[in-house]
Amino acid sequence: MPFCTKCGASVADNATFCASCGTPQVVGASSAVGSAPAQSQMSENVAGLLCYILGWITGLIFYFVDKRPFVRYHAAQSIVTFGGLHILSFAIGLFFGLSFITGGFSKFRSAMGFTGS
Repeated sequence: MPFCTKCGASVADNATFCASCGTPQVVGASSAVGSAPAQSQMSENVAGLLCYILGWITGLIFYFVDKRPFVRYHAAQSIVTFGGLHILSFAIGLFFGLSFITGGFSKFRSAMGFTGS
């Protein structure tokens, strides 16, 4: 519940004047205790940067924890970019890693029973 800016009396949430002293009130003004900005949050720039530190993992963490649009944008960008690179790296490693383990495509083909010319 908000308080009057002049006398400190309680006023209704949408009151335009204080009932005690008649001072005009700003609609939507909150109490003096609740009006202080949260100092425990880090700045948006730092949170946006931290979304990229450990790739898509920190992107997921910041996407679900922080609700600010700037931070969520960078978290989603981190998830898409690094998640896509992770999947691409896995697919390429699976394809080429398999050929290196078996000694190349020629030995892979002979192991699978394919005969070439």
